[in-house]
Amino acid sequence: MYRYRRTSSLVERIPEEDGVPSSILGSGTIELYLLKNKLCYGLIFCYHENMINKEKLFELYTHEGKSMQEIAILLGCSVHTVVYWMQKYDIKRRSISEAVYRKCNPGGDPFEFVFPTNQEEAQLFGLGIGLYWGEGTKANESSVRLANTNPELIKKFIEFLITFFNIKKGDLRFGLQIFTDIDPKKAMDFWIKKLTINRDQFYKTIITKSGSLGTYRKKSEYGVISVMYHNTKMRNVLVGLLPM
Repeated sequence: MYRYRRTSSLVERIPEEDGVPSSILGSGTIELYLLKNKLCYGLIFCYHENMINKEKLFELYTHEGKSMQEIAILLGCSVHTVVYWMQKYDIKRRSISEAVYRKCNPGGDPFEFVFPTNQEEAQLFGLGIGLYWGEGTKANESSVRLANTNPELIKKFIEFLITFFNIKKGDLRFGLQIFTDIDPKKAMDFWIKKLTINRDQFYKTIITKSGSLGTYRKKSEYGVISVMYHNTKMRNVLVGLLPM
């Protein structure tokens, strides 16, 4: 298979059989042109063996989610060759954020959303959506976040995430904010026991200077805990379910 391309030095294009040695015709892609009335020919950088099949490239990049570097290694060619054929076939390239997401999740999405299948699940689903709608941090575009002082409320939201997004509980992360007159270890132990989670799932505790005594202070005896799941796509799915 041979092709021609136009260059700045091109004056007139001529058929490949006009005086071009057969050994050159069989070795790669040929560029033919007349320059100052002199017959010239040369090999273009893209040889026959480096031509990438469109369906194969689309499958590797779009369906399998491989990077251009990975495709180049797999096919034994340069990244520039992969880029060239991506442009040639008009295959849409991923954005930087999409590329980073795939790199962080090489096995695909770490979650799988499912709708409730019975009345009991429907109640939990409605509760979880309501909790996130009222208490969740929708402004954060990369994580699912919800903060509260009530351990039962937090437990229900965790149950909601595990049931309908099929995430692993161990992948959840937690942030604890307490007042200066609260024992950090006591507060941490309280939440670990109540939520059945591990200490290494917590970020560094944030300690806020104590203010006046009041109802809120009494309710937050063990501080305010935030439950987080860092995944942009899951956050977008959840936000899309809100009645907004």
